[in-house]
Amino acid sequence: LYKHYSTSPYEYELFCIQRWFIWLNFMKKHNIDMALLPDTDVLILQDISLYFNHIQKPFFFTKGESNYMGFMYITRTALFEMCNYINDVYIQEPQTRNLKSIFENYLKVEKQGGISDITLFANYEVQHKPNIINTESYGINNRVFVHSMQSKLFQLDTQCYVKVSKRDGLYYVKQNDVSYSVVGMHCFGIQKILMLKYYTGNNAWKAHLKYYW
Repeated sequence: LYKHYSTSPYEYELFCIQRWFIWLNFMKKHNIDMALLPDTDVLILQDISLYFNHIQKPFFFTKGESNYMGFMYITRTALFEMCNYINDVYIQEPQTRNLKSIFENYLKVEKQGGISDITLFANYEVQHKPNIINTESYGINNRVFVHSMQSKLFQLDTQCYVKVSKRDGLYYVKQNDVSYSVVGMHCFGIQKILMLKYYTGNNAWKAHLKYYW
């Protein structure tokens, strides 16, 4: 079913797509209606309910700027619809041809990359226009998520990383000269070097999360 249109390894991109189906089956099995699906290279610095419990309108899922999904909060219904969409994309020939065309055009500009699960979510958003909360640019209860430590939404330091300050045990960033406390940080790629800097062992992982191994 899966067709590979990426310079990244086949197994890597396939697993990135399969994980959404794995999460869906897990949520069904354990009767979970809504969940935060964090990547492994994130720091969660506050109780996530201080953000999500203050969202006052229904939403499909959350993401960051430029489709970053290090902290995706999603309902089981939305995840079910997304998995159906992914299936349809690879089953229906016109949709598959479109993916191939996107990949070929992408390679004319970039030397690596291609179709990924993030691409599929972005295409779904364009086609279906679901209600999505951008947890980077949409401060709720004076809180935000930092999906990239090089996000231009926030003030950057001299090394072009997000400028972070700390007071009263919480981390803060500035956006348009307004301070927001940071619920979580996504330190992907080379940004992982910042995880040790901001992890203290005292105030990280204060979240209502359950882990199953």
